[in-house]
Amino acid sequence: MLAPGGLFLGQARGRALFHSGEGHLLTIGGTGGGKSSGLVVPALCELTEGAVVVTDPSGELAAMTARRRAEIGPVIFLNPFGSVFEADTGLSFRDDGMNLLAHLDPAGANFISDVGAFARLLMVTDRRDSGSYWNDEGAEFLSLLIAATLLYEPADCHDLSFIYRRARDSAEEMEDYLWHLEGKDRPAISDDATRFRSMIEGAPQQWQGIIAKVALATKRYAPGEPLGRHVAKDGFD
Repeated sequence: MLAPGGLFLGQARGRALFHSGEGHLLTIGGTGGGKSSGLVVPALCELTEGAVVVTDPSGELAAMTARRRAEIGPVIFLNPFGSVFEADTGLSFRDDGMNLLAHLDPAGANFISDVGAFARLLMVTDRRDSGSYWNDEGAEFLSLLIAATLLYEPADCHDLSFIYRRARDSAEEMEDYLWHLEGKDRPAISDDATRFRSMIEGAPQQWQGIIAKVALATKRYAPGEPLGRHVAKDGFD
């Protein structure tokens, strides 16, 4: 604990203490008790190994440590609502963005299941729903759109703002798109495309319920909206 490196724990008898192994550090103290200035800021300035994820709603940690962290390695700001943040805190930070689709690997062995899990996270649950059918089917179709986009669309379409636009195609446009996907050599894509195209033709009310759920899940990522701009770029690239 006396060797420099790792998380700064404070001082005892004039000597700095560090935690270099794996584990969690929980700091408890009242407002103005010195948690940030006495422990968190020194830890961020001294920790040189590995990456650090900082949730900083006040911006004070970024203001005090970003320059030092930039000397250690890349610093990425995720700040999609920058104007609101600046109005609330008086601090201005850039937004480097995080394109979530860029972190799904079409060549990966678990690509389809990863996309499915991601699509379920995007769905918005309505407490008025009597069951999970609409959300489940919406997640299935959203998963199909995301997977097909990453597999078959140009790289500049690989973000959620493009999925937002695709989810708002007319029934005729969507039917044509799904017909195109039916010819692909991945059963997970072609089979779902066939199922949903048949639904558009034979059960239009059912289809409207499902696509409405997908539209709701992607609404926040509309092009030009804060989150739409945020996910259209990727600071981790």
